[in-house]
Amino acid sequence: MHSKHSLAVAALVAATFLTTSPQSQADVIITIPHVTVAPGGSGYLDVLISSDGTDSFQKYLLDFVVGGVGHAAAPINFVESAVPAPQLTATGPDYIFLSNSLEEYLQLGIDFVTDQAGGPTANDLITVADETFSTLDRTIALSDGDFLLARLNFVAPLSATPGNVYDISLDFGEFLDIDSNPATDILSSNVGSITIVAAAAAVPEPSSIALLALGSLVWFDRSRRCRNEGAALKSLEHK
Repeated sequence: MHSKHSLAVAALVAATFLTTSPQSQADVIITIPHVTVAPGGSGYLDVLISSDGTDSFQKYLLDFVVGGVGHAAAPINFVESAVPAPQLTATGPDYIFLSNSLEEYLQLGIDFVTDQAGGPTANDLITVADETFSTLDRTIALSDGDFLLARLNFVAPLSATPGNVYDISLDFGEFLDIDSNPATDILSSNVGSITIVAAAAAVPEPSSIALLALGSLVWFDRSRRCRNEGAALKSLEHK
């Protein structure tokens, strides 16, 4: 009887240990930046990925959405990348699948822009996907630091007001293995932002400044001559 009780306790302790022990697979961290843009301007956000340990995956699928102050009155639009997308060969930080990207080989378009259900009418949802061309897993470690995961291109509306802030967040994300099984989890993903700022005043180029200075000199010279000629005529009249 005592032996059965001891075995049951041992089994319970073992099960508890297995469920509470840390898993060997780490998690990935996604970082979305904060950027600024003038009304009617364009830009991009470089989304980064890192690991809190060691992670391996063969493909990813991500959805990013726009929200925040000023969205309804002046919605901002995501824009699909050119083909081939420049981020596929980016270095410093390197693209996560640099030199091993299926998208770089096929050149079908790494991201796809759509309109979320409901208002406002805007291209406010962008889906980004890629996988390794070799079909082998990509492994990253904590010591590797950041890698470029996605470049989200956008265009700000002309009607946007300086001070408006658009929140950019990850709505859905998966990192899968070759068989499309979950390969790792997302530990954290911050909310990035696009802030509308006043357009900077145009600064004249050196050549433009020189032309303006020359024009001023010509005008000054002509004005001086006219005054001299007028004074000469008046003196003749008095004589």
